[in-house]
Amino acid sequence: MSSNISWLSPDKLEKDSLWDSIDESSKYAKGKLLDVGCGDKPYYQIFSRKVDSYVGLDLHGGDVIGSALKLPFKNNSYDTVLSTQVIEHVIDPQIMIKEAYRVLKKNGYLILTAPLFWCLHEEPNDYFRFTKYSLSALLNKENFKIIYIKERGNWLITLGQMISIFLESSFNRVLLKYPKRFLQLIIQYTCYRLSRIEKFNRNKQAPLGYIIVARKL
Repeated sequence: MSSNISWLSPDKLEKDSLWDSIDESSKYAKGKLLDVGCGDKPYYQIFSRKVDSYVGLDLHGGDVIGSALKLPFKNNSYDTVLSTQVIEHVIDPQIMIKEAYRVLKKNGYLILTAPLFWCLHEEPNDYFRFTKYSLSALLNKENFKIIYIKERGNWLITLGQMISIFLESSFNRVLLKYPKRFLQLIIQYTCYRLSRIEKFNRNKQAPLGYIIVARKL
């Protein structure tokens, strides 16, 4: 399954990184799934055939309007909780994790993504960036068993994506817009190809972010 994101997209590397890691994690999804901070449900296609039901919650829409800090559901209601690139916008991440734990059934799974490198977005509601150690601490405090934490991309993916995204706010005059798109394509594609070379893929200290899969004990 592919994200089908064009190489002309200025955030191609980020979107592909998210899609691939979420697709891989979907083998843990089961039963009733709650997507916390669902937006327009960009990953519904991945999960729809793997779960019995898919409920999206968001502050401004979705199937249910609500907050990640106070989920409007009973204890032990869901088999899977999914949350992608939401936790950085929550003023108290520990409460968000606590709420996810509360609504999950025993042996249910949490699938969570979080950024390490990204520019400010959805301001002023952009509060945190996360290392794998901070994510582990948040989940361990709520007695989750971590199945895995994986990097999304490596330093070359991050480098290519950051250059492209910062170029996006520059050179916006009509005559420069399309050459800029071509430059973004070249930068992202070159960094992607280099990142596939083993000797460049050993350093794991600067990924775009992480995906974590954890089980409620």
